Amino acid sequence: MYSKLSSISLLLYNYHCYPPLDRTAYAMVNFWYEQVSMRMDQCEHVVSNSTIMNTLNATSYDLVLADPSVMCGELIAHKLKVPFVYNVRIASKLHFQELIHFSTCLR
Repeated sequence: MYSKLSSISLLLYNYHCYPPLDRTAYAMVNFWYEQVSMRMDQCEHVVSNSTIMNTLNATSYDLVLADPSVMCGELIAHKLKVPFVYNVRIASKLHFQELIHFSTCLR
């Protein structure tokens, strides 16, 4: 695995090798790669930190309420031996109508 400095240098070097549209796609893929890597590191640190895991275990929670866009909820629930539930906010039809109205006003 590259260090942060070498991965940034590689990104900057490779970024200029592509035409403009491909640069955008390349930048987006690299952005998501960095986001996933960061979240995986966070998850690894939380699960491997015995103080955090012991504190969570001592609280005797009944379940883990997890956001599906954030990794680690399932793993923490598995480690704590409790069920998990994904928390997904679903907007109402009225909310979507307000968003459509707002977006048309911006044009």
